[in-house]
Amino acid sequence: MLAEFFPRYIKVLEKYSAEIVEVRIEGNASLEWSGDVNSNDAYFYNMKLSQDRAFNVLQYVFTLNDLQTPEKRQWLVEKLRANGASFSKASDKNVNASRCVEISIRRNAEKELNKINEQR
Repeated sequence: MLAEFFPRYIKVLEKYSAEIVEVRIEGNASLEWSGDVNSNDAYFYNMKLSQDRAFNVLQYVFTLNDLQTPEKRQWLVEKLRANGASFSKASDKNVNASRCVEISIRRNAEKELNKINEQR
């Protein structure tokens, strides 16, 4: 699914490149832990899991054939980030859904606000 989706996603995003600060790949983890969920160990363990999850997706998308041109690679290097969120977004109702990766876009809000102010 990622191999089909990501190159098309990047193609669309490139049209708005000047407005995009970053494309964030965020790894998440579940609350599941064999010890005290409130301990630092649980947080750090799940942070590593979530960071590894995000990093693995980052590595994978860099291998996709549709993203091998020098221009696309440069765009990915400039915009793509991998972050871990530990279990900060975990659902206690669905453990497997918490073990996921989310992809989001961060835009240049200041630039957009200036455009709005100029239109007034």
